Amino acid sequence: MFTFAAQGLLVHLRTLADTASILVTYGWPGDDVSTATREATVRRILVRFHHLRNSWDAAMDSVRLPHQNRSRIELAEEVLACGLLMEAIISFLFAVYQGHPRWQQLGESLRRHVADGQRHILQWASSRSDLMVETLRIERLKRR
Repeated sequence: MFTFAAQGLLVHLRTLADTASILVTYGWPGDDVSTATREATVRRILVRFHHLRNSWDAAMDSVRLPHQNRSRIELAEEVLACGLLMEAIISFLFAVYQGHPRWQQLGESLRRHVADGQRHILQWASSRSDLMVETLRIERLKRR
């Protein structure tokens, strides 16, 4: 079961994927599609990316704070998994709409933001490996 923060990320990822399908249908570069349609599609994507970035920040916060008896290890795994999904969708959209300057700037910014967050989680995990091993041991004992 995903946490609220991870669910928020997944909702925005699904909506972003839906927007990508709109691009595939109506807005491929070079197609006979009006400039207004392309601009509207790009604006829709930009709005979704802002929501996605906010959801990513919320998910990062959930890793830093205890949440409903979930271990921080589980939360970190969820956020990393969502980060991988984000990377896949960002890469797909780059391939689809790489010529638009606003799109490229925001996409690169979000990519860096996600990479920084993932690096932060991995550093946190490695710096607390003893604590994590102890936490896992206690969790296993509780399950018995």
